[in-house]
Amino acid sequence: PIKFGPKGYGNLPGLIMELQEGNLNYYASKLVFNPKKKTTVKKPNKGKLVTKDEFDKISERSGNWDK
Repeated sequence: PIKFGPKGYGNLPGLIMELQEGNLNYYASKLVFNPKKKTTVKKPNKGKLVTKDEFDKISERSGNWDK
């Protein structure tokens, strides 16, 4: 069992493949086991750092977040 999932929901006894939270859906679109090429995630170099409260306010204004 792999205890992993989106948005901190990874503490269940298995891999979470899909999660619905309000109007948002998170899902695994592809699984690659033992990849030949190592994946790297690059840190963004644009944008503005915001707090969680600021993010929540921005999301509410945009209408893309349903709490």
